[in-house]
Amino acid sequence: MERIAGIEGGTLECAIWDAAGRALWFVDIPGAKLHRLDPASGDLKIWTMPQHIGCFALREKGGAVVALRDGLYAFDFATGACAPIWKGDWDPATTRFNDGRCDARGRFYAGTMFEPRTRAGGALYRLDPDLTVTKVVDATTVSNGLAFAPDGARAYFADSPTHTVTIYDVGADGSFANGRRFAEYGPGMGRPDGGAVDAEGHYWSAAVDGGKVLRWRPDGTIEREIPVPTPWPTMVCLGGDDLKTLFVTSLKSNRTAEQLAQWPQSGGLFRTRVDVPGRVEPKFAG
Repeated sequence: MERIAGIEGGTLECAIWDAAGRALWFVDIPGAKLHRLDPASGDLKIWTMPQHIGCFALREKGGAVVALRDGLYAFDFATGACAPIWKGDWDPATTRFNDGRCDARGRFYAGTMFEPRTRAGGALYRLDPDLTVTKVVDATTVSNGLAFAPDGARAYFADSPTHTVTIYDVGADGSFANGRRFAEYGPGMGRPDGGAVDAEGHYWSAAVDGGKVLRWRPDGTIEREIPVPTPWPTMVCLGGDDLKTLFVTSLKSNRTAEQLAQWPQSGGLFRTRVDVPGRVEPKFAG
């Protein structure tokens, strides 16, 4: 697995491949930055947010929806303006948005995390194209790993401290129901972080603290493991012109000097080639 030179952050996350723009987008959460990388040329553009950014979605009409510490905002790349869409009812000193993505119908789902991690104070929310917000899953600690099956009828969702990935049935209205355990991370496997589903319906997951990426079959068994040159991968993304480049983000936040000396590539962005393509990432329809 190759590290992409010149890219480093505290916690790189939410990697999304923009097929139309032929670019990789990702965030640095503690750096409050949104990045756009052209892998072909190496050109990197960075926008600084007014708060920590957990995740985002590009909009069909241009710009993006960004999930910041206290709510959802519309972001204009040309002007840098960040206009509020919806403010959460939590204390932003302890709770913030974390992982999220759009489904095939252009609805944006974003989950929160309770940073002290002492209780299930987070939730998963859905932003519909008419800009209404609905709570979809309640009582999570660290919302993570959200990805949708190719048919859109099922969604994968992880609460990282529980070491489990849950699968839900997705209703026509975007509701989640019938949650059941899909995968459990046993001793030495790390915890489920960011995820993605490929064209064959397999679920890819970054195993943070496990130093690898896992590809899970739809039946909940592991099809392959790919080692990462850091114990702390955070997100996976299948991109490139043929959607067969696996991009992996990672973190170095809150690591000791000794840990970073042992794993100096932590906080980097990595890529490797795989034999199965991903799927085109939907954009927010609102």
